[in-house]
Amino acid sequence: MVGYDVPQLLDTYQRGLELIFDHYCEDDEGLDLDSFTQLLTDCNIVPDPSLPPPRDGHRGRCQLGAVPPTSVNKIFRSGSGGKGDLNYDDFVECLERCSLMGFSDDTNTG
Repeated sequence: MVGYDVPQLLDTYQRGLELIFDHYCEDDEGLDLDSFTQLLTDCNIVPDPSLPPPRDGHRGRCQLGAVPPTSVNKIFRSGSGGKGDLNYDDFVECLERCSLMGFSDDTNTG
């Protein structure tokens, strides 16, 4: 897919984050929205819809550093828990298509 609907994807992304954050709140009253936003910022998950979508077959983009797949998986699993309305693959694809993250197998970047 070459083109994509930025508003629709950002809306999907936002709903996904809300589901994850809601689930964090259920399990951890000490995590507020600011802390959650900081967690995403620390992982370089920052919306930038002005960037082009990833090329077909290309898994993600690197921007200012990359997020190891294990970190994304940890964020998703910690936040979404067993909620059936948020699928991990859809979550990752949404992040990729919004150019919100890159993947790296190198965990020794710093």
